[in-house]
Amino acid sequence: MALLESKVLKPADPSLLDDNDWPEFLLNNVEILNPKDSSLINLFKADQFLPVTVTGKLEDPGRENAHLLLHPTPHRAIPLEVHNVHRWAYGQYDDKSIAIWARGIAGWFKIKPSRAYKGLFQEMVEALKLLYFAADLHHSNETKNKKTGRRHFSI
Repeated sequence: MALLESKVLKPADPSLLDDNDWPEFLLNNVEILNPKDSSLINLFKADQFLPVTVTGKLEDPGRENAHLLLHPTPHRAIPLEVHNVHRWAYGQYDDKSIAIWARGIAGWFKIKPSRAYKGLFQEMVEALKLLYFAADLHHSNETKNKKTGRRHFSI
């Protein structure tokens, strides 16, 4: 049985105004559920009007975040449920790999999908690859008029 995030982790420090400074945790075997019917749902559909539930196994938070555990446990994964998730983030590393995070009350949870969620997760990754491709194309085709300072884009 999964434990609620609030029973396992301390809430993020309210003095951290920029949520980019919030702690990061790793969740393995993740499934993202529509709370209305418990069906799998694309995390990118989550917002303030459709918060989702994220379930997974919280990996050892390491030394830097160990103090955020309410009850320190031996180094083993903890089944976890994060409710009311309506914020998410994505990023691309230098090696072009993609990461996706869901925000809970304790911090950001980096998602590693379960087998059941892998298909939806892969669709999200493919969408992000297209987004980054378009952004890279846009920036590579940008020219600046030396006389006017205006930027022109060509595709």
